[in-house]
Amino acid sequence: MSSCFNFKERIFLKKDGSGTYTFTIDMSALKPMMEAFENMADSTNTDEEKKEGPKDMTKKFDDDMQKDKELLESVDGITNVEAISDEETFNFGLKFDFEDVKALNNALNAMNKKENENYQEKEFFKHSKKSFERVSLFLDKSELKEEMSEESDEEMTDQDFEQMSQMFGDMTYTTEYVFEQPVKNISNQKAMMSPDGKKVTIETKILKEEEGESGSTKFSF
Repeated sequence: MSSCFNFKERIFLKKDGSGTYTFTIDMSALKPMMEAFENMADSTNTDEEKKEGPKDMTKKFDDDMQKDKELLESVDGITNVEAISDEETFNFGLKFDFEDVKALNNALNAMNKKENENYQEKEFFKHSKKSFERVSLFLDKSELKEEMSEESDEEMTDQDFEQMSQMFGDMTYTTEYVFEQPVKNISNQKAMMSPDGKKVTIETKILKEEEGESGSTKFSF
């Protein structure tokens, strides 16, 4: 059974450490359910009930992406920021160019800090002439728990989160790494490499991972 939410990430890295980053939330599996909900909605629903329907949900994602776009445009070393809001495919996200890995780390930290004022900044990526390292995921299990707690009216307990994890256990976080030069070695055994060695795909079921277990991958050139 596929999850209603899946995360997709794409990183294109040039030899000089600059590149393009894309992060999207794929909710396409939700679309049939949302359309059915709309069709079943009674014409006598109050304006407030209609406001809380599917269209309001997509509008919220649109608004969130626009706010993140404005935030990223203020980060040094980040350019060409695009908000991705595709209501046809139910895909929402962001795409931007970064001048170096430091700028990329700053951008991801800025977005996470916007969502959680208690967020502690961290290093997501490291880069050198001979290697590129993924230290941690942009959105991991602990951060998902934080976000779900903030969306809820009540604080989410460990038991609540465990039940949520069982319900959405197949939620995936898929990253596609694209490089200008072929990769010689990868530390992650889950990695799938293209024949030319320039594209690597890694899929993680983040809710089934132990906290701190996912994310770390080193690429050697």
